[in-house]
Amino acid sequence: MTSSDLDIDAKLAFLKLDYESREALRELQPVIANRIGAIMTEFYGHILAVPALRDMLASERTIAHVQVAQEKHWLNLFRAAFDGHYMEQARRIGDAHYRHNLLPSWYIGGYCFTLNSLVAVAVEHYRNEPAKLAAAVQAINRAVFLDMDLALNVYHEAVLSTREREKSELKAAMAAAESANQAKSEFLATVSHEVRTPLNGVLGMAGLLLDSGLEEDQRHFAATIRDSGEMLLDLINDILDFSKIEAGRLELEVTDFEPSPLVESIIELLAPRAHAKQIDLVSCVHPDLPPVLSGDPGRLRQIMLNLVGNAIKFTKTGGVALELRLERIAGHSIVMLCRVTDTGIGIPAHVQSKLFQRFSQGDAATTRIHGGTGLGLAICKQLVTLMGGEIGVESEPGKGSCFWFKAPLGRGRSESSRAARLAVAKAALAGKSVLLIDDHEMNLRVVGLQLRSLDMSVETALGAAEGLAAMRRAAEAQRPFAIAMVDHMMPELDGPAFARLAREDPDLAATKLVLCSSTGLVSSDAAARQLGFDAALPKPLHGDKIVLRLGRLMGAALQEDSPGMARAWEAPMESLRILLADDNKVNQKLATILLTKAGHRVDVAGNGIEAVHAVCQRHYDLVLMDVQMPEMDGLEATRRIRSLPAETSRIPIIAMTANTMAEDRILCQRAGMDGYVSKPIDVNLLMLEVARCAGRDPGTVAERPAASAPHSAADAADSKDKEAAVADFLDFLDGTDG
Repeated sequence: MTSSDLDIDAKLAFLKLDYESREALRELQPVIANRIGAIMTEFYGHILAVPALRDMLASERTIAHVQVAQEKHWLNLFRAAFDGHYMEQARRIGDAHYRHNLLPSWYIGGYCFTLNSLVAVAVEHYRNEPAKLAAAVQAINRAVFLDMDLALNVYHEAVLSTREREKSELKAAMAAAESANQAKSEFLATVSHEVRTPLNGVLGMAGLLLDSGLEEDQRHFAATIRDSGEMLLDLINDILDFSKIEAGRLELEVTDFEPSPLVESIIELLAPRAHAKQIDLVSCVHPDLPPVLSGDPGRLRQIMLNLVGNAIKFTKTGGVALELRLERIAGHSIVMLCRVTDTGIGIPAHVQSKLFQRFSQGDAATTRIHGGTGLGLAICKQLVTLMGGEIGVESEPGKGSCFWFKAPLGRGRSESSRAARLAVAKAALAGKSVLLIDDHEMNLRVVGLQLRSLDMSVETALGAAEGLAAMRRAAEAQRPFAIAMVDHMMPELDGPAFARLAREDPDLAATKLVLCSSTGLVSSDAAARQLGFDAALPKPLHGDKIVLRLGRLMGAALQEDSPGMARAWEAPMESLRILLADDNKVNQKLATILLTKAGHRVDVAGNGIEAVHAVCQRHYDLVLMDVQMPEMDGLEATRRIRSLPAETSRIPIIAMTANTMAEDRILCQRAGMDGYVSKPIDVNLLMLEVARCAGRDPGTVAERPAASAPHSAADAADSKDKEAAVADFLDFLDGTDG
């Protein structure tokens, strides 16, 4: 019902009064005019006794204004003045009721109070005239309920109108949110693509460098470049995953992994940061932890990187230790405990409860000194919670901190890649005695724990002087230490000075000296021997690295580590002629080298147009297609290749792209691509995908065709069709704008 409908209905309803009622009401109007002010004053007195209504009206001025408006409204009603002013007043009353959340039951009570008051006026005026009293009461009832009905209808009109407006606003807000999410996703995808493209060159070239003949120092530098690039790749993935965490859509991976190499990669990656602050960084994977676990190593690495990185950031002197151990066995699974201990500034108790909240840090001073977004620990908590674990901290100001988390993990089913080599090294070390010399108790505790797990007899010395005394006592007792691990940088007497004193004493000659250095200047055994040591063990110190180096020192026959790229891609496979379509020169060079090393022949196209033209001119076994290229992208190029005649349209096409969103893979499939490899390139995955899409077995060797092998008769039979396809394609180019 509209307001105009209400206007008409109100007039018609009032005209239904009989003659006696109209006359009685007309005679009563002056009396009502004199009494309406007092009635309204009494009415608003009752309203002010209700706290919610009193607070709504707010001030005496507001009350006076509302009261005067109500008086005029009632007078217009009883004068049958159904003009625009009356209707506007009725609408304003209904709207006011709605705006101030006055439920209909509340103001119906107000109408009843007014009705009773007006009936009382009529009774008093027509005390001796029963007929006129009955007519007046009928008129008053009709008028009051007419006005109330009008106000209620206006109220409900306002309710419906507001609901429609709220629905419209909600719909617009949802559309805006969806648009913002889409823009965010597109932005993240663009950033990811633009960073992954050069990062593909960094990681790929570092991998090729590691596979070349490098000296030990050079290999360490190249491996650090690779690990740093992989850390940057992890950060990019974190950016893409952040929206999933916010939406609760992040899914954990479940795969077998070895905890020891995982810890080593974290320690090696963060070692330069620790060494730059001249603090120690050590780790220990307790032997009670299974050598192969099942879980999400990427997310565990992310959590540990954050915790260890924070510990280094807030530690000025001393060191940081990363420990993994078995917390408990839970059926077929285990619970792993990770502890990151530091000798840093410590955290007050009242701050600890806020650490895992988003955008929260210790205090303003710490934020200014150390920086950071305050997101790292919040993300760690979300990830640990998603794993079904828990995370916490133990700390006292000035005494350092220990951040820990517990994560339920499965037992891995695969074999440890290091098990055989570690077994040989452990056999060579079992029963041997070792002396640890360091000026930091944390290093002595963590490294000593690792060596005791190898069935070695361990003694510790806090400083060089105490270490010399321990070696002399052991020599006098005819039980010299087999190995002495000596820290390089110690106060008063450093590592090289200790070695000189030890070598001057013939009674100490039976002990092999190992220099543990974080300076980066002594990383090879040859450099250590010039300082009087038998071997070097560069810091940071971690489990398997210690075992393998000491095992080799004690005569264990161990092969050198090969930190380069995995060699599965060098497995023999039939040579393929491959077309590489990519507009980035570095990516072209990297992919060409990798494919050529695998025995394939490679031609390069700089964009989609060149790629389509190339497959029209020559037979290829496979196409590696970038997606974002100038002039014509990889998706359109794939669609055009699929529209070519006969054999050419069925050529296997693999997307090799820095677009890594889930929808990107779907777009590639819809365009007609057979495979998908993301950048930065994983060489093993690339070669396996090439073998799969080309229908080749990477374990078999076929005779490689000559570089200029002639086309078969079938190829010749299709030549006219191909020429026609090329002509059609050239016609298409003529119609494009550059």
